[in-house]
Amino acid sequence: MKWLHGDVWNIGKIREVLKRVSGWTEDRKVFIRGHVRPIHILPLHYDSVPPGSENVTLYLGFSFNGLVAYNIEVEKDKIHMRK
Repeated sequence: MKWLHGDVWNIGKIREVLKRVSGWTEDRKVFIRGHVRPIHILPLHYDSVPPGSENVTLYLGFSFNGLVAYNIEVEKDKIHMRK
C-alpha cells in the first residue's frame, strides 16, 4: 500500500537504494532517452506529470502495463540552485 499512495518515498532506505533517472515531458507525456530513440513511459499518477515541456527526474519501475514512472519531479534549474 505504501507504493500505491507514495508513502514509500518517505522511507530513507528506499531512497538510498533506488536511483533516479533523467527524462523529460512533452504535453503530459513522459520520456526517457533510449539507445536508438526516446522511450515513452507511463506515469503511475497522471496528475504528477507537469504540463508543457520540462526536464524531470523519476524512478523507473515495471508493471504488467510496461514501464512506469514513479515520483516525477521537475529538475531544478542550475541557475536557481546557486541562489
